[in-house]
Amino acid sequence: MKKTPIIIVVALLLLSIAILPIVGNKFMQKYIQDATSQVNQYGLKLKSMKTDTTYLDTKKHFVFVVEDSGEFINYINTHTHKQVPLVTKSNLDGTVFGLDLKYSNIPFAKSINFDVYPLELSKKLSDSLKTEDINFYNQLSAFLDAKGLLYHLDYNLISSKFKGYVKDINESYKLHNGSDITLKLLGAKFKGKGDLLSAKRIDLKIGMMQFEASQNGEHALLFLKNFKQKSNFVSLYDYKSVLKFKKMRFLVDGTPKDINIFVGKFLTSSMATTDKKGVTIKSHTAFNAFYVNSKQLILNVKKFNGDISVKGVAQKALENISNLFTTRSNIKAIAGQKKMQEAIAKLLEKGFKVDISDISLADVVVNDKENYGGLKMKLNMRVNKDANVLQKLKMSPLLLLSNIKLNSNLKLSQKMYDKLIQNLPMVRVISSYAKKEKNSVVFNIQLHNSKLSVNGKAIQ
Repeated sequence: MKKTPIIIVVALLLLSIAILPIVGNKFMQKYIQDATSQVNQYGLKLKSMKTDTTYLDTKKHFVFVVEDSGEFINYINTHTHKQVPLVTKSNLDGTVFGLDLKYSNIPFAKSINFDVYPLELSKKLSDSLKTEDINFYNQLSAFLDAKGLLYHLDYNLISSKFKGYVKDINESYKLHNGSDITLKLLGAKFKGKGDLLSAKRIDLKIGMMQFEASQNGEHALLFLKNFKQKSNFVSLYDYKSVLKFKKMRFLVDGTPKDINIFVGKFLTSSMATTDKKGVTIKSHTAFNAFYVNSKQLILNVKKFNGDISVKGVAQKALENISNLFTTRSNIKAIAGQKKMQEAIAKLLEKGFKVDISDISLADVVVNDKENYGGLKMKLNMRVNKDANVLQKLKMSPLLLLSNIKLNSNLKLSQKMYDKLIQNLPMVRVISSYAKKEKNSVVFNIQLHNSKLSVNGKAIQ
């Protein structure tokens, strides 16, 4: 057997392996070049670029400047589900960002790592800070030079999966006016899947976040611990989101308007699904403790739970209402629009169901001494289909009562009921319909054929 063919095959195989990193490097260069060209069209300008390439790896350092903040934010808004506040635009022009990329030249290793960090504030912000407090400006500049605010990401170009973190921040500053400021952000990590600006799935964790400021005996604190958020977003009608945290505190002390707010073990979740019957939206909210301490009132609410669902909502009508809210920011103006009234009418025409399976709280304590007990409520409501909703609305909204069938049960402690009677005139109006059960007061409310009754007694 001749060895020459074998040697040639082996040589070709080795050559193929040898050129793989070159092929991979070309692929990544093309991907990065396309991405850079795209952002250049939307308000960002590439200021400089530096490349450091070895046989197996490539590193690139980019510096971008925001030339047109309006164009840049509009570009971001087209990819995200929430609008970036317009007030940001005026302070963003001239901001300089750094971007460090690192990737393997092996073609089947389609993972890219990068760090993004601001290097310089906009001229408007810089001039303002220099005028107000030059020492703070110098400290902040040094913080940015050291990549103090850094966002790290590992992104897989094939699977579209990513993971990353925000660099820990633990900074303290003393301002020229005597204020002491502390900012902490620890253990911020995330992972997900999808486009980076509009990910379909993302999990976020923050170990601790704290902002604290004090001056001349006045003190303010915002504290958040063990924050977690998970979301899976396919569309406005197909999503699931969960948000929770162990504790949150907001404190203002040493002022005429002192307040101390604490929330413990908070959880809220929501989801939407769609089928032939329409859109179903479910939400759940719960917390173990909600405490407010002010000079006017001390309020302690224990163990709240809320479960609400809406079923059979017409998707097209919901779409129209959502579009009206995204195009206008003034809620009062939106509500007064003819288009909004027509959109709501369309929603009512198709009908839907509302189910409150549980809204309850275990106890309410006022001023650390007055226990008012708890309450529990359930509700089922059906809005029947009606093609004449718009005409009825124009004539009298009361005509729509004939489309509604409602059953609700409210049970509250005797002490809470007595307190409400003392302070709320509306409760006094229905006091004659109240039904007492041991240490509780019960209201069974029904609406059927436009007739409202409480505990079997018709309300005239």
